[in-house]
Amino acid sequence: MKTHLLAVVIGLFMLNPTATARPYSLSDSTHQSNKAIKDLLDLPVGSGNFTFNLYGDFGYVVGPQRTHTYYDPALGDTVTAFGRRDFTSYPLYANQFSLSYAFVQAQYEIENKLRFRLALHTGHIVDALYVEETPSTKIIRELALYYHLNPKWAMEIGIFPSYFGAEIVLNKENLHATRAYIADFTPDYEAGVRLHYKPNEYNTFSAMVLNGWHVILLFNTISAPE
Repeated sequence: MKTHLLAVVIGLFMLNPTATARPYSLSDSTHQSNKAIKDLLDLPVGSGNFTFNLYGDFGYVVGPQRTHTYYDPALGDTVTAFGRRDFTSYPLYANQFSLSYAFVQAQYEIENKLRFRLALHTGHIVDALYVEETPSTKIIRELALYYHLNPKWAMEIGIFPSYFGAEIVLNKENLHATRAYIADFTPDYEAGVRLHYKPNEYNTFSAMVLNGWHVILLFNTISAPE
């Protein structure tokens, strides 16, 4: 028997889609190009600009519920929770209001020179996708330095959202309010070093050395670069 899940988005608030609000965006390696929604705060500081942004969405989901047992790596034990749904990052629970995803972001950028970005997040999507991370690292959406070596080459180091996948954690950028099962089989975040080459305005090539697939911290002694 097929079960049908109906998601009704009750509220959505956002103050800037940010440069990483798409699965792959050249604006990640340049200045933000989408200014349809202004930054909440934009101040000139020294040779650059400091910006501050907020994003969040919540909803009410109607659907079947049952007892779900899963292994929680943070606790190192099996956990049983009534209502938690299998194989999805949002919604985790049905028949209730829930925060899908929210983040706050601060950024300092000197155009064509460098960009430092710190973003912290929370919500059901974070609870599901970052379950194997430590409490101190799971709250980090992005902590990265982007440095332009010259007009065509740039290097990025830190923790950042992934380029890959048909859907991303920002529900407003996806086709549906709820996340597809297949979306959770692609990495939503990465940690490591990325080298970008931009020969023209239409193409960007990237080489990456990462801690792994969907991994911030390595918990073994064997390096697993990708």
